Amino acid sequence: MSHVYVLALTGHRSPPFVVDGRRIEFIKVENLFAAIDRRTEPPAVSETELRSQHEAVRAIFSRVDDLLPVRFGAWIERRELSDLVGRQKTAILDALGLVRGRVQMTIRFAAHSPAARDDRPSGDSPETGTAYLQRRRNAERLMPAAATALKTAVRDLVVAERVNPGSARVPASLYHLIARESVAAYIAAMLPFQSETVTVSGPWPPFAFAPDPWP
Repeated sequence: MSHVYVLALTGHRSPPFVVDGRRIEFIKVENLFAAIDRRTEPPAVSETELRSQHEAVRAIFSRVDDLLPVRFGAWIERRELSDLVGRQKTAILDALGLVRGRVQMTIRFAAHSPAARDDRPSGDSPETGTAYLQRRRNAERLMPAAATALKTAVRDLVVAERVNPGSARVPASLYHLIARESVAAYIAAMLPFQSETVTVSGPWPPFAFAPDPWP
């Protein structure tokens, strides 16, 4: 079988390049392109590997204006990749339309509610629309109080938002999708809120806004 290691999906092809010892190529899949790390076997999972992969995704992102990163990468057979993209093409195209020309900003809250938890459904049952909306409301409720004022300050710049209320071990986070040209204005608006417990980073590839099509 012919396997590829997929780092991201995009609507555009870019010439091959090398970053951190990785040869990145763009292969056509349906009417999209997969940015792949050309290798003969999947990488071993390690902190060093994840940092290197993150830098590779950032390098890809600097070359295209629409990118859906594949978190942790995906070692997948070429035919299976084509089938998967074909099945989920509508969702992938919608997501590419959302992130096109935009970047992710990440806000982390070091102090978070001890009640914070992961409200995602367990088991194999699909999540209903009602359950999804309730989970979103729960996530909003569990965010630190500082998030409300912070979100108001940048609401005219934010195109989309994702919320992670955190847990006992993971800080609460907000992910904002904004236009590339709005980064300076966004950072300026966030300055009054930054402290030892509130940090803002970015711009990043839109990791939080990429669907997870991988089995």
